[in-house]
Amino acid sequence: MYKFKNIYSGIFRDGGAGRLAKKRYRARRKRLLNKENILIAITGVPYGPGQETVWAYAHCPTYQEPAIMYLTGVNQSNVILLLDPNSSESDEILFVDKKDFSKEFWDGIRLGVGDSKSIREAQSVTGIKDIRDIADFEKSLKVRFKNQKKKKIGTIWMEGKKGEKLVEIKSDHNWKFKGRLARYLRSWDKKSTLNNIMKGHFDLRLPLDSYDVKNTLVAEKITGRGFVETLKNFIFFKNEYQVQGFLEGRMLEKS
Repeated sequence: MYKFKNIYSGIFRDGGAGRLAKKRYRARRKRLLNKENILIAITGVPYGPGQETVWAYAHCPTYQEPAIMYLTGVNQSNVILLLDPNSSESDEILFVDKKDFSKEFWDGIRLGVGDSKSIREAQSVTGIKDIRDIADFEKSLKVRFKNQKKKKIGTIWMEGKKGEKLVEIKSDHNWKFKGRLARYLRSWDKKSTLNNIMKGHFDLRLPLDSYDVKNTLVAEKITGRGFVETLKNFIFFKNEYQVQGFLEGRMLEKS
């Protein structure tokens, strides 16, 4: 009898086996936590394709932004990651939406909560043991915040300098989440501060490790071969859709 294996479209394996991928993501979260040493809350893109984020229309089914995917591998909307350096209960919590089986026909298996089986599934796939309902995020954050000696929360929002002027990106989900956290802090402790950990996160994320370099070289080789084969067959194509289909097909064959 055949044993079918579940394919999780809500997780990005980073090219490796599940166990090894979970180990890499865990190491990345620990490095960020050790570097910042404060309570950290990072939001993912909260909405689905075709709503606010233009790049979600891309043919490649990418639903989530690089920060969340780099730290967890999770590739589905409406997730929040909480990292806590001072908790004896758990130093990481992943908040996800309730499991919705009706959507899985279209999107594939998605991580969620709502029953013990779904929680165990999310724990097994992500390697994160503390999985909670995203509706409980504020309550959970408040409890963790009250237990911190440093009355700070770290999060990510995009900013940079244009000449001598500081420019902040105020139109994305990170800025909205920053505003949400700021409102919480004002009501919990007026002397508390909100820290931007963007630089620390990028310092860890942007340099490629040996595994990333290996993956990049493989991807470069696959793309190059696919492009050469496409050029060899170019005279047979009648429109750009045929070019796209041929190129993607050759790349998928070798992946």
